[in-house]
Amino acid sequence: MYPQFEYYTRNRSMSLSHEELSCRLAKIRQAMTAEGCESLLLRSIPSQLYLTGSVVSGWVYVPGVGDPVFFPDRTGNRLSDYDPARVIPVRKPEQIPSELEPLGYRIDKGTALEKSYLTEVDYERLSKLSPSGVSSVDAGALLRQVRMTKTPGEIRLIRETAARHSEIYEIAPQLYEPGMTDLEWQFALEYEMRKRGWVGLFRTFGTQMESFSGSVIAGDNASCASPYDFTMGGRGVASFPLGAAGHVIRPGESVMVDLAGDYTQYQSDCTRTYYVGTLPDEAFRCHEISLRMHEWLEEVGEPGFPIGEIYNHCLHLAEQFGVADHFMGDELRARYVGHGVGLEINELPILTGRWPGVLEEGMVIAFEPKVILPGVGALGIEDTYLVLPDGLECLTTPERTLVKLS
Repeated sequence: MYPQFEYYTRNRSMSLSHEELSCRLAKIRQAMTAEGCESLLLRSIPSQLYLTGSVVSGWVYVPGVGDPVFFPDRTGNRLSDYDPARVIPVRKPEQIPSELEPLGYRIDKGTALEKSYLTEVDYERLSKLSPSGVSSVDAGALLRQVRMTKTPGEIRLIRETAARHSEIYEIAPQLYEPGMTDLEWQFALEYEMRKRGWVGLFRTFGTQMESFSGSVIAGDNASCASPYDFTMGGRGVASFPLGAAGHVIRPGESVMVDLAGDYTQYQSDCTRTYYVGTLPDEAFRCHEISLRMHEWLEEVGEPGFPIGEIYNHCLHLAEQFGVADHFMGDELRARYVGHGVGLEINELPILTGRWPGVLEEGMVIAFEPKVILPGVGALGIEDTYLVLPDGLECLTTPERTLVKLS
């Protein structure tokens, strides 16, 4: 039996335990109180996952006090572990107010909707469920803030994902054959990931963000900017301009493998760099710069450390080492060095110089300082870290050195 079959069998029911749901609701309600809203009406997939453990088509009503009410509009069989009185199938959202009334709940000007996830049409439709209007608070932004720090149950799942994710980088060199294109090697990697239970979904936040598994970028393809907001670009194809482009991996080129891990509902992020033939000494120096940045973060990263200083310090080091013009991109440079990881690959916080907050216990961040060396390709690594009370724990564990493929 392949490992993925064991995974799918073990995880048929993804319902949250009572303790885990209570923990998540407590965090949500603390944020609701701070924002001055009295209830939430949620529709987005990340919110459904956060409150049910599965993707459920429909709505979730979260009152300030009491249990959530689930309104599936297709099937409620994924909610079979919840109180049947709180699972009310509906055909359309206009039925929700009358269903809430017997429970003592209502949608009114204290109810927040997910502005940052809903289309304008859907937002207007849901707003009309309340004759008095709805709250101006963006429930989508509120939930993203809540999800910025993880509960014990979330951390357990991210650990599982990161452990499975790390395995693929260890066997990656065995899957490479001379003469392969970047796409062919990516196909081989993805096949082995699927055999290990990889779901195959790279869930991202943002209306202009799309991806499947991540990128395998060889040589100067790394310098090609993408319209998506990722650190590395790649030409890709017209309908998906990101990553591999069918380029034969040649001697003297680096190959950056940046694939997302989603072996549970939760993501992890990891990058390792490989090469073919012989690389110039400057390539190893650029890779070493990324490793030094990781070592620095592992020394200073603890609750209370200013997040903006992470990017600013890395940019200062890039300038000091003379690689600032090719740091975090070439044709178009990203102005951040990492991001939060969770239900979506690009959660809060964003490791940019403008971020006003500090590292907090329970945050899970992907740190990815990278350098492009023209004529060679991208260099550097990315790892997923958990913020603990006394520092950082690296959850992704493959070898960090440049690995030769042939």
